[in-house]
Amino acid sequence: SILFSLSRLQWAIHAISGCPLSHYSNEAERLCGRLISDLNYTSTTELIERGVQGFLERARNEIEAIALKLSQKYMFFPVVDTTAATETE
Repeated sequence: SILFSLSRLQWAIHAISGCPLSHYSNEAERLCGRLISDLNYTSTTELIERGVQGFLERARNEIEAIALKLSQKYMFFPVVDTTAATETE
């Protein structure tokens, strides 16, 4: 379910940016693609050896990082101080 959700997220992020899935144009796309790749290439044996709890914790941390980069890229813009320009003139 994590892989399915991340794949849908990846598709949506790339639809917004217009960048093909084979590339990335921002940090959120890069992090999402890296996590998807890791999930695709982790075997069940590796997952059990590493521990499921640790794996889920790491995935949660990476998903939080993706969310942060998305919000920085598309939702929150730096505050512009318009008085700074008029004070120096």
